[in-house]
Amino acid sequence: MSTDRPAPVRLLDVDLFAPPDLTGTDDVEEASRILVRVHDVPIAFVRLPIPPGGLSGADLRSRLEAAVGPELADHLAQDAAGDRTAGNGRPFCQAEAIRLTESGPPVTVVIPTKDRPDQVAACVDSVRATGYRHLQILVVDNGSSSDATTRRIKERFGDRSDVRCLSMARPGTSRARNRGLAEASTEIVLFSDDDVSVDPLWIVAAVSGFEGNPDVAAVTGPILPTELATPAQVWIEEFGGFNKGFRRQVFELDHPPDRAVLFPYAAGSFGSGANMAFRRQALLSGGGFDVALGGGTPARGGEDLAAFVEVILRGGSLAYEPAMLVRHHHHRSYQRLKSVVLGYGIGLGAYLTKIAVDHPERLPGIVGRLPAGFRFLLDEGSPKNVGKSTTYPRRLSSLERIGLALGPLAYARGRWQMRSEAGPARVGDSSKSTTEAG
Repeated sequence: MSTDRPAPVRLLDVDLFAPPDLTGTDDVEEASRILVRVHDVPIAFVRLPIPPGGLSGADLRSRLEAAVGPELADHLAQDAAGDRTAGNGRPFCQAEAIRLTESGPPVTVVIPTKDRPDQVAACVDSVRATGYRHLQILVVDNGSSSDATTRRIKERFGDRSDVRCLSMARPGTSRARNRGLAEASTEIVLFSDDDVSVDPLWIVAAVSGFEGNPDVAAVTGPILPTELATPAQVWIEEFGGFNKGFRRQVFELDHPPDRAVLFPYAAGSFGSGANMAFRRQALLSGGGFDVALGGGTPARGGEDLAAFVEVILRGGSLAYEPAMLVRHHHHRSYQRLKSVVLGYGIGLGAYLTKIAVDHPERLPGIVGRLPAGFRFLLDEGSPKNVGKSTTYPRRLSSLERIGLALGPLAYARGRWQMRSEAGPARVGDSSKSTTEAG
């Protein structure tokens, strides 16, 4: 492989207390990234080179313990602080997971999809495999070219009461999510995408983020790659990826994070639309998802960021739960990656335009943050760019910036298209929102 292309990265999922023996190549050190778990709970995602010949389980555990010492100590301390009588000898975190799986509140999972019948069926399989008892799954077939998705869901899940497929003729991720939101009858609604698989603790972690804290209006979690086999897949992780770490955080307008000068407008730090949950009424009160944003619109994205910021600006809290984990199938080709990065830039610019339009009183604060925003975007030493390798294509950085500049026009086009149609059936009561149920 040439030196200007990153090597594939081996991805592993390892229980720290039961590590496997790892085989390796005879003569080459292999790059790896390991999701480290303790008592089923993910606590870190670490880089670890696998030496020629591999590692024994004992050696692997020793190296991982050295890499995740603080995270391991925090997890064990939290377990020790829990109710020791609740788990019948199990660690507290496992007892809590069982309790919520069996008797947690009812939840709805909404999965928009378009022309991906096999992928969305696999995603539904992963959601059902969580075993969460009080669960409704809504697949929203959104602008597909045929009824293949509806037929696939029917074939795979039959007349099961926990899986429904809703069909919409008009495309748009926001429309699909709003349709699911309108159909849901539960207080908690989770959203994912058709190209992910969810972790067994996904729903439990989301519910725990809401439990005991009525101010929490939204919960997000990390998105890890399913594979890093091609340069494009490695580069999308260097671009920023979707993993925001393994430390629990709660974001509130009145308590900004330390040194977060772009808060709350750098909404990508909160999470992403492939892995988010809301209190239904909190999302409805903000108007749902803006149909001038998101996939299927000129903006190509940004609807998730707008929803996160709207929750915070309206006085709610957003919790980041590391155990609320999904895995995403990154695009393998560089050509597709270029389109994705351009779309991320357009979505970011469109979302910022929406915030300025819907909240003109906040425009001075947004303008005042522009110098810091440009440094964050352009400075090679910024948190956004410091992790990029020497192989990262400059073209991708240029495309993101071009997209950002195109965002305001894309949002204007999206609003014009929405208004030129028959007229939205709004979700919620926000007179400013451009959202609809479908």
